[in-house]
Amino acid sequence: MTSASKHLLYILILTLFPFYCASQVASRFSTTFPFQLGKGIVVEMFINNSQAPYKFILDNNAPFIIYAQGKISDQIQLRSITSIKFPLRTPVGTVKQEIFETTDSFRLGNLFFKERFIHLVHGPKPEYFGDTISGLLGSSLFSSNAWRIDFEKFRITWASEAKPLKEVDGLVKIEASFIMKSGRKEVRIPIKIGGQKPVTCLLDLGYGGKIILPYKQFSKVAEAYPIVQRRDTISSLAGAKATEYVATEPLAVKVGGFETKSEIISTRDLALKTGVVGLSFLSQFRYLLIDYTKEEVFLVE
Repeated sequence: MTSASKHLLYILILTLFPFYCASQVASRFSTTFPFQLGKGIVVEMFINNSQAPYKFILDNNAPFIIYAQGKISDQIQLRSITSIKFPLRTPVGTVKQEIFETTDSFRLGNLFFKERFIHLVHGPKPEYFGDTISGLLGSSLFSSNAWRIDFEKFRITWASEAKPLKEVDGLVKIEASFIMKSGRKEVRIPIKIGGQKPVTCLLDLGYGGKIILPYKQFSKVAEAYPIVQRRDTISSLAGAKATEYVATEPLAVKVGGFETKSEIISTRDLALKTGVVGLSFLSQFRYLLIDYTKEEVFLVE
């Protein structure tokens, strides 16, 4: 297969994969399962009738199920009939990845399903996975269903339709847009910081921080406030990188009809194209409901 043919096949996989996955679970279903809050939303999943579950970080901004190389490679059943090698670009560098066809079956909560394609990332296991995390659960699971995350009781309900998930008090719909990009549905929400005009940000459960903005956008938002310098390490599938940050004091942030406070950060070291609202900000709410079927987002204070 030529390089051009592989590239075309890769694009087709990214484009059609979410629609394929929709057919891999029952047409009507609902399941609830617990999660832990650590370096992300950590859930347990059984693979190929494994005796013990594997731990994955829920990441609605990753396109597929992504395995890190390691012990899990002995459990999964890879068929290299379709094996496409491509670089995976991350904020801190590029890592080698390979897309495989797979015969794997999975159980999440009480729901069994199959995947057809998975990513396998080659190289050292990402530092932020630690000793217990095996990979990422990407948006192939998200993009045709509805998810309600209960941050108070640490449980997730995954369902084929959102109607039963909306039966909670205080549910408020917020403005949101859904964009299909590189095989995943991105969710974007407008937020208002201080007295500034709203800025549209990516809703990213895989980002553990609060709110990060592109540096140019940050400069406009933060020009009236004191700024502090920080040094921290950002981790990704490609490894870790020491990064210089700038941060504001906690500022008033409005999302829909809700108002809370959050620091805003930025860095010149990351080529961000849009702002990102992360897990630490979203977990301040009782519920987050994302309905991919009708492209709606709801929060409960």
